[in-house]
Amino acid sequence: MELSNLSSSIVRVGSKTIPAVGFGTYLLKGETGLKAMKHAIKVGYRHIDTAHLYDNEELVGQAVKESITEGVLKSRDEIFITSKLGTIWHDPKKIPKVIQFQVDRLGLDYIDLYLIHCPWGHQALSEEEENNFGGRPAYKDDCPISNSFDHREMWKALEDAVDAGLVKDIGVSNFDNSQVQYILDKCRIKPLNNQVEIHPWIDQSELVDFHKRNDISVTSFMSLGRAGRSSAHGGNLFENELLEKIAKKYNVTIAQLLLKYQLQRGIVIVPKSKTPERIEENAQLFHFEVTAEDMAEIKALNKDCRSCNFLPNGNNPNFPPSWKREKFFLDSLES
Repeated sequence: MELSNLSSSIVRVGSKTIPAVGFGTYLLKGETGLKAMKHAIKVGYRHIDTAHLYDNEELVGQAVKESITEGVLKSRDEIFITSKLGTIWHDPKKIPKVIQFQVDRLGLDYIDLYLIHCPWGHQALSEEEENNFGGRPAYKDDCPISNSFDHREMWKALEDAVDAGLVKDIGVSNFDNSQVQYILDKCRIKPLNNQVEIHPWIDQSELVDFHKRNDISVTSFMSLGRAGRSSAHGGNLFENELLEKIAKKYNVTIAQLLLKYQLQRGIVIVPKSKTPERIEENAQLFHFEVTAEDMAEIKALNKDCRSCNFLPNGNNPNFPPSWKREKFFLDSLES
């Protein structure tokens, strides 16, 4: 991790780099979403995180193109775009056409980093949904219907997309160590990144260490927790007395402390907001350094407690095996 300022801070992965601070776009839509994305670019964010699921790739492309036209960016190459494969598109035969669709929807010639959004796959809601490149799965008994494929076969399709110039690098999201190792054992192109839930309630130290040993970067989604979900699964991070005390020591907000904590661990962050003031606040992370002692105190808050446990997918054959040993899953078996 090389931290200096918002636009130039990077994570090195072998000979490649990823901008360390990305801008998350989940739920950003319409004019409000466009303004938020353009403001983030103007502030200095040079990494935008989107997905097929978010249904806003066209908006991301528009924000980038307008930023180039307005002189905020000099060229497409100045910004790093991450996007992800939807869960109804896991059939290796269908992956090439949905990647092409996403590249065309972005209108930016290529995707810098393309991730398999989840290890589990779903059956499409309908043939029409699939024909229109939608992302909605079919449900039965309040659970999405499984339609999972071998990860190595899926990975070959992603490697072909790299060869075709549609994407520059590939990776995964929500995969556990064993699932990443399964790909590593036979891959031609290594995963560049794994995007997973990480915050003080779920420190993911074992996963982070495994990926560092294998020279794979890690991105934290939900670095700030999620107020509603995190309150139900360990408490609201923004009401934690220790975090309040440490943030006050550095004269920063709890959000800034949580984001800097991950950066100092070598983890990429992708905070999201539609509010200009929050977008700016989340970028002001380079004027302070968290001491080793304070880092250790934050680390000790870990409860291995997920806010996003994706439990309705628990019976899917590609649900992460290690998650089935966690308390949330074992409790579900008793309920």
